[in-house]
Amino acid sequence: MIMPLDVTDQKTFPHYEVITVSTNATEIILPSQCNMVQIGCPQKQLFVGQNGCTDGQTIPEDKRFFVPANNAYEAPIGRGQSRAKSIFVASSEGNATVYVALIEK
Repeated sequence: MIMPLDVTDQKTFPHYEVITVSTNATEIILPSQCNMVQIGCPQKQLFVGQNGCTDGQTIPEDKRFFVPANNAYEAPIGRGQSRAKSIFVASSEGNATVYVALIEK
């Protein structure tokens, strides 16, 4: 069973994680100080989503952004009421090793 990655207890930034994801969404629950996330994978294309996503489910095609292999995506996180509490990531095919950087600017 896929479990969300809860990093809300992190207090030092930048904070780095290396995770394995499948074609189903893995939710990354963000710490309140984090206002930017960088996500990338050297070998495989990734999908990143927010609205309309559920942990362990496929990210809907109309609710995702793609990150080409060997690239990183920088996602700014909103402030106040528009702030995202989490972000979702999935591989385009099979399992993928994903590098995540949580940043406080």
